[in-house]
Amino acid sequence: MKIWHLFASVLVSSAIVEAYKEGYKRKSESSYIPFACKAAVTFTAKFCEKDNVKSYACQCKNPHALASYLNCGYKNTEHDAQARKDFEMAFIKSCVRSNVTLTREQLQKAYEDAKDNLVHVHDIPDFNKAVPVSVPVHYNSSEYLNAFRSSKVKQRNLDDSMAMGGVLIAYWGFILLLGTLANVIRSIMPNIWLAGKRRVCALYPIRRYREFVSLASITDGKHTSATRLYGYLPTRLESIIAFIFVFLTLIFHCVRYEGFVYREWTKSNRISFSIGDRAGILAGFLCVLTWMLAGRSNIFLFLTGWKQSVFLTYHKWIARLTVASVLVHTGAMFTQTLVTNKYQRRSHTYWWRWGSLAMVAGGVMIIQGMAYLRHRWYEVFLYFHILLAVAFLAGAWVHTREFGYARWYHICAFLWLLDRVSRLGRIAFFGVRQAEVRIVSDETLEVLVPRRKWWKNYPGSIAYVYFVGSPLFFQSHPFTLVTGDDSSHVKFFIKKKNGATNSIYQKLLKKPDQSMKLRVAVEGPYGNHYPLYHYDTVLLYAGGNGIPGPFTYAEQLGRRGLTSKTAYVKLYWVVRNYATISWFLEELKRLAPFRNVQIIIYVTRPEGPVIGDSSSGTSKEEHINNDDDNNDDDRQDDKHSQEITAIKLNSILPDLPSSVEIRHGRPPMREVIHSDLDEASGLNIAVMACAHNQMVDEVRNITAYETGHRKEGQIDYYEELQVW
Repeated sequence: MKIWHLFASVLVSSAIVEAYKEGYKRKSESSYIPFACKAAVTFTAKFCEKDNVKSYACQCKNPHALASYLNCGYKNTEHDAQARKDFEMAFIKSCVRSNVTLTREQLQKAYEDAKDNLVHVHDIPDFNKAVPVSVPVHYNSSEYLNAFRSSKVKQRNLDDSMAMGGVLIAYWGFILLLGTLANVIRSIMPNIWLAGKRRVCALYPIRRYREFVSLASITDGKHTSATRLYGYLPTRLESIIAFIFVFLTLIFHCVRYEGFVYREWTKSNRISFSIGDRAGILAGFLCVLTWMLAGRSNIFLFLTGWKQSVFLTYHKWIARLTVASVLVHTGAMFTQTLVTNKYQRRSHTYWWRWGSLAMVAGGVMIIQGMAYLRHRWYEVFLYFHILLAVAFLAGAWVHTREFGYARWYHICAFLWLLDRVSRLGRIAFFGVRQAEVRIVSDETLEVLVPRRKWWKNYPGSIAYVYFVGSPLFFQSHPFTLVTGDDSSHVKFFIKKKNGATNSIYQKLLKKPDQSMKLRVAVEGPYGNHYPLYHYDTVLLYAGGNGIPGPFTYAEQLGRRGLTSKTAYVKLYWVVRNYATISWFLEELKRLAPFRNVQIIIYVTRPEGPVIGDSSSGTSKEEHINNDDDNNDDDRQDDKHSQEITAIKLNSILPDLPSSVEIRHGRPPMREVIHSDLDEASGLNIAVMACAHNQMVDEVRNITAYETGHRKEGQIDYYEELQVW
């Protein structure tokens, strides 16, 4: 899959560069001469009954119009051979569209034959601009200069728009490059990376930066805990990165406009057109970024080592800017349409209607993507969001095809197709397998899936599971992979939600042994493996169903400890009752031989039953390894849970490894973390959290504080929980 990612990165980069090069070339000032001469000649005299400033048919077919036009062009290029050639070639191409074929030699001869016969219009008896003339005429120089400047103003706005769009792309290129370099150095040279960070992070300003910026939650200590109005909030560093981009985009929409007045180009006409043109072009650039960061097979996930939730945070903000640009484009162009009295004509064109579709689809996406709606009805949001995205992309594609900007939406479609093909490839690579599914605790399913020998997972890896045998086979959710006891299987511990998992759970309850065979497809593995084995001490804090990720790291570090020196590991697991310990007991036993792994389990309700309480809430948006067991939400007792007897400590104690320490009550996280960091003072320490949202935020905030107040040693924080 790494080869696939590298191949995909080359394809995407090449597509963007080629589209940019093909779609835009900065023009020299000589390129304005053809239009300026056409306007100057057309507004000086009439040669054909049907003629306008946009059509060259009259100049291509009428010798007097041709001579007048060539006189203007040759006089304004007489000191520049290349400019003259460009002028001639531009005119020849224009004539081809009028089914007239001319050569440069024919143009030069036509001019030489007629140049001595040119007259000024005031020398023509009874001259009337509305009546065609039958002699070549000198052009009006004032008309030429005004038309030249008007063309230059329009082209400069295009140049500015393309340059600004390039800056927006380059901004994210720079951010992603920094992330990629950091990830490559951390992966290839972890010891050098740690040593360098240790020196730099000992500096007071850097410690304060890490405490208040790079590790800190944006407000109220909330990052993975959803707020009612705004949903999940980015970290302060993510917020700064997003804010700078928003600021750049806003500035680019507001500066360098010129309201030059020329004939039908009134100031309001010119400004509204320039604003609309700028916004439409920038929307294309923003759309590419929106699609580029959205996919789960996004190549930058592999390159930077960032979590998918980080990319989706940026995706949301860029998508909002994309729709805002589309709305600005629509409003400005609608104003220009009304100012020029072209509503009746334009509103019946296909490009107007397809553009309207894109605008409406984009606006609805912003509304239906609101945190409250997304959290309460995530599956509805997801599939409706995809349909709206298809409508937006199709509408924008057809609309911009009329104006030569469709290539940006070609890239979006290519990125989307690439992501889908990659996902199908991952599913095919694993294959559809017969899995054993059973209930191991209330609201928790264990899915044991046989795997092929060449299919490898790694600590922290996740995969999307499709229950092919379920009516909701099209639904998939991400779960952490745990290698089975015999290494020929992978195991998932899945918390029941509304949807496919609830449907399977209800079927299992009717089985005598609460287990069954079910065909599943696995898409993965995704996620990045952090090199925790290069640290001196690793502190893993897990809660409820969030244990699989930290466990995989603890097992890896334990195995390394059998043959070589590696990190000392403390694995904390906070559970509601002993039932949770019982369903993960076999995995805990696998840690028994490892002397460098210490396990501490906090049981918050030691008198609780085997089956926990059943959530009365509806399905929320995607959580990876999210645990709701420790939340204080109101719960309902499941009727089936009454049939299962409570497990007390003495029933599982004999099977627990000797390295496991049981503590009752809620853990005082600040004291626990502070004590653990004191024990490893001066060493390189990795802190990892994967639990319910509030606990993860608490660990993050405490670690950030400790990082800012400890000069000795190096503390790095890793967050396995992902929410979006």
